[in-house]
Amino acid sequence: MPSHNTAQPSRLASSDSMAVDDAPPSALSVKPAVAEALAALSHAQALAPDFAARAVAPGGAFVDFALSQRRGKWVVLHFYGSDFAPDALSDLLSFADRSAEFKGLNAEIWAVSVDSVFTHRAWMGRPRSAGGLEDANIHLISDITKEIVLDYSLLITDGPGAGTARRCTMVIDPSGIVQHAVVDNMSKSGSAEAILKLLSGGT
Repeated sequence: MPSHNTAQPSRLASSDSMAVDDAPPSALSVKPAVAEALAALSHAQALAPDFAARAVAPGGAFVDFALSQRRGKWVVLHFYGSDFAPDALSDLLSFADRSAEFKGLNAEIWAVSVDSVFTHRAWMGRPRSAGGLEDANIHLISDITKEIVLDYSLLITDGPGAGTARRCTMVIDPSGIVQHAVVDNMSKSGSAEAILKLLSGGT
């Protein structure tokens, strides 16, 4: 079962967007869509809520993940609705196929959904030609209890997708601070290409 720490107080403003104060060059701006989704727990510019959970590594091995143990690295945390969904497949493959570039920037990619580790492994074992993640260099975290998505205020509670996570790409710096988040943003600001550009100090 995931374990959690309380996030530090945030300086998140009420405006639609804001810059990250005193942030390193590769830190990003909070996009308009994130304010509403994360305001309840005020994650922006705050310590990301810690959690520990089981995950599936490339190749299908089960591994343990703890966010607090990733300190010293940038962590790209990508939340998605469910395994086998076409939109999730496209997002995850875009990150996985550029994993070497992320590694070169001292960044790791971890994806989170409410599916079990067994469903994750089944998806990772399916050929890409059949809508799977075979040979994809990405780790999938299982949040079957939904505690992680609740802590991050990303659980969809009604309508289509109820009970799953909102699509969100979050960048956590080496000190564990949330520096960037895009929630349900139909632009490409949460894409692998955009995150790589921003991590490398691009504009």
